[in-house]
Amino acid sequence: MLVERRALAQERRIVPETVARFFATSAKEAGLPLTPLKGIERGFNVGKVPTGLYEQARAKDWKLPQVAKNYDRICFDRKPTEKDARLEWVTPGHPLFEALRRQIWEQTQPHLRRGAVFYELEREQPALLELYVGSVADGTGITLHRRVFLIETNADGTRRLRDSSYLLDLIIPAKAPQLLPELPADATGTQTFLFEKALQPFLREIAGEREHELDLIERSVRTCFEELIARRDSVLVKHLHAQEQGDATAIGLAEMEGQKLQDLQRRRDIRLGDLSRQRTLSLQGVERIGLAMVLPHPERNTPANTNLKTDRETERKAVAAVIAHEQARGCTIDDVQDQNLGFDLRSLHKLSGELRLIEVKGIGAATGSIFLSPNEKRVAEDRRDLYWLYVVTHCNTAPKLEEPIKDPVRFPWHEVKKVEHYRLDVNALSEPMTLREEPPELRD
Repeated sequence: MLVERRALAQERRIVPETVARFFATSAKEAGLPLTPLKGIERGFNVGKVPTGLYEQARAKDWKLPQVAKNYDRICFDRKPTEKDARLEWVTPGHPLFEALRRQIWEQTQPHLRRGAVFYELEREQPALLELYVGSVADGTGITLHRRVFLIETNADGTRRLRDSSYLLDLIIPAKAPQLLPELPADATGTQTFLFEKALQPFLREIAGEREHELDLIERSVRTCFEELIARRDSVLVKHLHAQEQGDATAIGLAEMEGQKLQDLQRRRDIRLGDLSRQRTLSLQGVERIGLAMVLPHPERNTPANTNLKTDRETERKAVAAVIAHEQARGCTIDDVQDQNLGFDLRSLHKLSGELRLIEVKGIGAATGSIFLSPNEKRVAEDRRDLYWLYVVTHCNTAPKLEEPIKDPVRFPWHEVKKVEHYRLDVNALSEPMTLREEPPELRD
């Protein structure tokens, strides 16, 4: 159990790469000028702070220090700030970061509610995408977690829960389509699906994490108060015994100790009552915040785009080969292909606790090209410590797993501009990875 918890914490850890990407992208939208610092990765000079960010810090629910009048040099990685006192470490919870996050949230709301149309290469039927947000709060009114949920409703009325990162791989049309298909609109059915498949599991997940945390706190509170109460009780007994022996001064001392004892018991009961209310969790603030339609890409079957589409049978054989390999290593495997997390398998070694986020690519022959979607490459860049690429060749005959590759973004991937993907050529007969000149229309 401890190994699994450590692995989960390692995977969920917010890394500087993710924070820096969000901040840099959001800063452009909010008008906050950033200039990269030479020689300092993920370090920036900050220009004039826009008025809108100061307004965010004046909100009634703002509980952080105020946004400073100016910022000089900031960095999203902790290590450089330890060596250079002029660098200010910015991360979630920092006033500048939180003000910017609020500003972007406000700016995106009208666009989300207005709706959008996307294309997808792998899709064969249109679907409706609905974006919801929901929170879990405890009995004291404190919001513990807030999460975004994406529900896909297909033309045949079937629904599925998608990870919100699925949106990152969709294609924005150069020109909005003139005719849009009619899709089933069943608000009641969608809300029921949301509650059963998303919100209830979300509540159970947070309750499980909260229960373990509060059990530790309650055990500590009970132990501390029991020790203090036992000491006061011992002193009280001593004074009562002296009072029985005729010591007049012991009467007042016994009363004082009795009051102190009652005060400790009252404080203990109040603290345990607070903990009890913190165990009571409920869903709050559930609302639909966005709407979109995703359509099959009109050029999905053209020669230029066919290679970008997944061959399901090849992928199935490749994944089976990788699972067998990882199980032979003594690992437990979670197949997360349908969750759009940017990788296919989560592999955890039972003894060492090593966690691997594995992206599987299958090739029917001995050589060929493999592609990473924008979301896969983004996760690979952010989680270089955990991300592995497993390439399986000869899937048309006898699948062969090539040498697993840790940190695949160190290779020179080529961006496919027409439909945003990233390509790397594989030659299993000679060198594991060889590069091939691209056609002019696919170059950066």
